[in-house]
Amino acid sequence: MLQINPLLVCNLILKARAFHAREEADIQEDASNPTDDTITTALAVDNEESERDPLYNELKCLIEDLDPDQKAELVALVWVGREDYVAEDWYAALDEARRSAIPFTTEYLLSKPQVAEFLEDGLNKLGYYCS
Repeated sequence: MLQINPLLVCNLILKARAFHAREEADIQEDASNPTDDTITTALAVDNEESERDPLYNELKCLIEDLDPDQKAELVALVWVGREDYVAEDWYAALDEARRSAIPFTTEYLLSKPQVAEFLEDGLNKLGYYCS
């Protein structure tokens, strides 16, 4: 069913968890106003510090080296994982991801603090497991 290797997705999941765990720790240390925390989290990937982060750059390279169909599958996996689509509608999610042709797939994915959980849940719902 998947064109992207599930092991590659599992690798991305591990790296995304590590990246977002560090970002969350940095944000919590620096946050002065709890109301701004969600805004800061959403923008964390866009700041210059993230661009200099080797883990961010590794994730960025892994995603950007994928072909367009594989990128669409990552987006569709996120959508299935966060329950925008059910597993039975995988091809509809995939078609929508291809039509959306998200030009900034890397930024779109990494701006979501729960991307690792969404990807893992999406894989699990399609019958693939990282363990």
